[in-house]
Amino acid sequence: MKMVEKLLVAIAQNVPFTPNISKLSKRLGMSRVFLINAIKLLNKADLVMELYKPTKGIGALTKTEKLYLNNTHLMYALAPKKAEIGTLRDLFFANQMKHIHEIHLAEKGDFIINKKYTFEIGGKNKPTKQIKSI
Repeated sequence: MKMVEKLLVAIAQNVPFTPNISKLSKRLGMSRVFLINAIKLLNKADLVMELYKPTKGIGALTKTEKLYLNNTHLMYALAPKKAEIGTLRDLFFANQMKHIHEIHLAEKGDFIINKKYTFEIGGKNKPTKQIKSI
């Protein structure tokens, strides 16, 4: 399996994926620089989404907080046993919103749209109490 394919499968098996670049580069047998560039290329190719928490100033240049596959079909193709309904809902929502809105990760809830609206997508047995006060 090629290195970029290994990376995609690793992301799919752990969506939403919080990348630890050092550990992941060792696990996949690739340099940190190659791994970072591969993630950027996968994002540019619309295979993955890099999401960040909303920040201002120098904090906006920080590392990727989470990686998501770009669509649900990739989830079924690369890690069908991990295709849980809550994950699929998150992927679908983020994919649809990213094209017309600014999307970030939320401290409470799942996503913040346009730095204003907090969304909790939910899955099986997931209550909305974490965003009730927002």
